[in-house]
Amino acid sequence: MASLFTFDFWSAQIAAAFEEWAILILLILVFWGVFKIKLVRVRKEMKELKVYADDLDSRLQAVRELNSEESDSLAQFRGQIEELRKSELNNAMFAARLKEVDESAARFSVVNLVTRDYLRAAKSGH
Repeated sequence: MASLFTFDFWSAQIAAAFEEWAILILLILVFWGVFKIKLVRVRKEMKELKVYADDLDSRLQAVRELNSEESDSLAQFRGQIEELRKSELNNAMFAARLKEVDESAARFSVVNLVTRDYLRAAKSGH
């Protein structure tokens, strides 16, 4: 108990405390530096992902516009088929060709619907 009141005891304790603070401060600086490096990497990755997402959005918008144009052309195509059906021409070659064109329009319509559903799913999932 008498050693508690000596100068040597307290000077040794204070020196040990300062050494521990120095180590603690060094550890804090190391952790801070690692955190900053990680933060810079994450920000860079986020920026790259944002550029990638913007690119995908622009591509998706272009596909939507293209699908809209195809849908319009499909409507025009169907209108022309109906006009041909209403016409007075009734030869066998004309009928066969009309059937072939009608089947092509039906396939085109199915592809258009599938594309539209896919784009809606991509838009809602976005």
